[in-house]
Amino acid sequence: MLSTTSTPICGALPAGRFCRSEPLIADYTPLIERLTLGREFAFRLTANPVQSVHRPTKPSAEQAARLTPGTEPSDVTRRPRGFRVAHRTADHQLGWLLTRAERHGFTIPTTPTTPPAPALNTDNTSPPPPPAVTLVARDILRFRKHTNGPRVTISTATFQGRLRVTDPDALRTALLTGIGPAKGYSQGLLTLAPLPTETTHP
Repeated sequence: MLSTTSTPICGALPAGRFCRSEPLIADYTPLIERLTLGREFAFRLTANPVQSVHRPTKPSAEQAARLTPGTEPSDVTRRPRGFRVAHRTADHQLGWLLTRAERHGFTIPTTPTTPPAPALNTDNTSPPPPPAVTLVARDILRFRKHTNGPRVTISTATFQGRLRVTDPDALRTALLTGIGPAKGYSQGLLTLAPLPTETTHP
């Protein structure tokens, strides 16, 4: 799946590698026009959840070289660069999405739950309902951009659930430009669909 701001031209690509001979092309305009405040959609996102740290716990060879004194430019006015490291656990990957949702124009509502029967709820408290999102797949991609180039490692996470629009403009931008890093490696693509129980809107 590919998201572009213009109609893709697949004729210049090797046959059968990246495009079908007659690719299926859908216009995003009708969907984008339906992004209104408070509306809910089903969503799917495959992304590269990462964080920036001052010093990695297990640095790669490239990171270790950067940590060696004298290998970084000696510009005292330049802010020291952090290291981008992947979130490894499912909880941290879900947290990464939940903390970034608002800036991209949406929130993830909670899942409706049925409270326990009074006889079973002895302390009169109930756990908070979970967010309406599931981590459906996790993977680690390893490859080289060039035959003798450095090895690239990308941790991916695929989320699926329900979102509520809080900022239509920001969500449109996220749909068109993606969420998170590694977009050049097919990460960050957000797709939306009507909820299964949603009635037809004009």
